[in-house]
Amino acid sequence: MASNTTGNNNSAFGRLALESNTSGTTNAAFGTLALRNNTTGNYNAAVGNEALYGNVDGSYNTAVGTSSLESNTTGESNTAVGRVSLYSNTIGEKNTGVGLQAGGDNVTGNSNSYLGYNSGLGITEGDYNTIIGANVTGLATNLSSNIIIATGAGGAGAIKARHDGTNWTLTGGVSIGTTNPATSSILDVTSTTKGLLTPRMTTAQRNAISSPATGL
Repeated sequence: MASNTTGNNNSAFGRLALESNTSGTTNAAFGTLALRNNTTGNYNAAVGNEALYGNVDGSYNTAVGTSSLESNTTGESNTAVGRVSLYSNTIGEKNTGVGLQAGGDNVTGNSNSYLGYNSGLGITEGDYNTIIGANVTGLATNLSSNIIIATGAGGAGAIKARHDGTNWTLTGGVSIGTTNPATSSILDVTSTTKGLLTPRMTTAQRNAISSPATGL
């Protein structure tokens, strides 16, 4: 904290931690180079070597893990837990990355949640995504308003469920009322006390369906 002038209520532990701080207040830096470039940012917490290293005046960020949120400069209200999580974020705000390299490619995207090792890689500027699962990679740079649930089997995240802001897409069969669905069924509904209620509409309502699929 050699450059500190009017900043107060700051804590720095580690070589060059909070070295450039001038007027930022209520920051906590634990680890070599943690929050090193912060000058006027407030209420940041950095735990780990080079955590929030590039932050200049971003505030309300929390980074736990080596190089987590390392590239952040002015982004605010981000939370990164895990080594190099949200590593590339610069001005994006309100992002959450939990897991090794979770959301590691995010640069300017806002309000994204990445949960899992390598989760959400590929997204750089998209907003309002929720990505759950390991190795969910190769996503579009501007992907927005998606919910993706995937597995990391085989080293590549196989998407099992996805909401694109309008529709849900599920991979594999769907079961309701049973944990052991028939493998040959795309939909297995099991109940001994309830029936199946399909959509009810008038002829006019049915005929008003735009571009109905064959067999609808």
